[in-house]
Amino acid sequence: MVWLQGVVESVTEDKTEVVLRDEEALATLTVSDLVPGGADGIHAGSYIMAVGTVESAGRGCPLIVAVLRLSDLSSNSAHKLSWPLEVYELKQILFEQSKLSKT
Repeated sequence: MVWLQGVVESVTEDKTEVVLRDEEALATLTVSDLVPGGADGIHAGSYIMAVGTVESAGRGCPLIVAVLRLSDLSSNSAHKLSWPLEVYELKQILFEQSKLSKT
């Protein structure tokens, strides 16, 4: 399971794929009919959150995520501003936990 937030680079005409740019890379999001609201209202330049499962990833390969939830967060700039800090904090927590589990 992955949680991504970033700016939409593009959306296919049929709204089944969204290309998202986060702080580090691009990801292709596949949006099925099972996603409530689908990609309606999502367009290039939107700041969005996507939760889903990784379909493929690897060195030199783009991350492809099957989306389970998609939300437009553009209306509140606090989401975009706080996201890098949330990621940093989670990395710190995971690092500390990994140190504890080794002792």
